Amino acid sequence: MSTAKMTNKRATTRTEVLVLRVAIFVSEYIFQRYFCIVSYMSHELIKTVEIVVARYNESLEWLRALVNLPTAVLMPTPSRGQSTTPDPLLFANVHIIVYNKGDPSTLPAFITTDNSKTVEVISLPNVGREAHTYLYHMCNNLKQSSTSNQQADVVVFTQGNIADHLPTKSRIFDPEFTPENAHMYLLYLAASALMSDNGISENHAAHMCGGMSAHWHLKLADKWPLYDTGKTYGQWYEDMFQESFPRGPIRWYKNALFAAKQSVLENINGGVVERLLEDGSKHVATESAHFMERSWRLLLLANINGR
Repeated sequence: MSTAKMTNKRATTRTEVLVLRVAIFVSEYIFQRYFCIVSYMSHELIKTVEIVVARYNESLEWLRALVNLPTAVLMPTPSRGQSTTPDPLLFANVHIIVYNKGDPSTLPAFITTDNSKTVEVISLPNVGREAHTYLYHMCNNLKQSSTSNQQADVVVFTQGNIADHLPTKSRIFDPEFTPENAHMYLLYLAASALMSDNGISENHAAHMCGGMSAHWHLKLADKWPLYDTGKTYGQWYEDMFQESFPRGPIRWYKNALFAAKQSVLENINGGVVERLLEDGSKHVATESAHFMERSWRLLLLANINGR
């Protein structure tokens, strides 16, 4: 066989391989979308999502888009498992609770004059950062869940300055979130919790952080101007949770943005929440808030895992 023919044959083979790989990739993508839509149909339609906002004096203009949402919202949501391929899901009756620890006069007018009662503003003392706010909400949620039938299907927890806490796009089919569409990321987290088997959000590739900075010897008050707990992360964890510090890498919610089904929040350990709330009330900038950032997922999953 001539050299020219052999070269043409190799080129043809390479082209066929490339075409085959593209075909496999497209087929897997289409199958994944179809599978996720079928999987979603086995879940009940979500009716209400509650947004808990921990605010000091941050601008909340980005919340305007959530306040102005229609009664029902059809939006892209993450797929089941670790994929984040968008699939449609319906949200209705978005309710926002702003826990304000700063100057109430700096709240935007669209929140303070909200006639539809989409937004509720609750003042709290300026202690414990966002961890204290979330724990306060969870504590009240536990008290009300046994007497109220008006609980949200899923609750999203977020800090007031969301622009600094959005994930980066890491995969080609991941949705991209910016300060302009930040409100959709919160609904995305709500959908993630709804679609997951354990009822908490953990589908987004950038949503979780590894265990490199969540280890027994972690100590932050030595580096930053924080109220010192006098303990390492491991010692603090065992005192607060009354259990052994987890072995192996800890998966945690970077930037303390996450969502959980109401059924998960109703079953967290009330004694642990009250102990954490008391511990987080000691100072405006306490080291325990940073420890708590690394512990939210462990708190939410404790009952599911039988701890």
